Amino acid sequence: MNSPPKINPITLMKDTPQEFTGFDYPVTELAKYIRAGEIFTILLKDGSIIHPTFKDHEPFEKWLLDNNIQNIKQQEVKKEPGEKSKQIR
Repeated sequence: MNSPPKINPITLMKDTPQEFTGFDYPVTELAKYIRAGEIFTILLKDGSIIHPTFKDHEPFEKWLLDNNIQNIKQQEVKKEPGEKSKQIR
């Protein structure tokens, strides 16, 4: 299983804010996320897991993606022809 590339904070998009209004953590502390409805599950780089909730989740998710935070739900294992896609857990 390949690990995602480590993102150096210096390589983050210069025009993307490092903090999101109403969220207590800067992007430099975030490792990965997954979303189910309004609820995000975020793995912090220190190993902690948090569960912020946003009624309007699209701007927050865009901020995560713009800052190269990995959405683990979208990561799939390569499959052989005829095999169904498998999600990495």
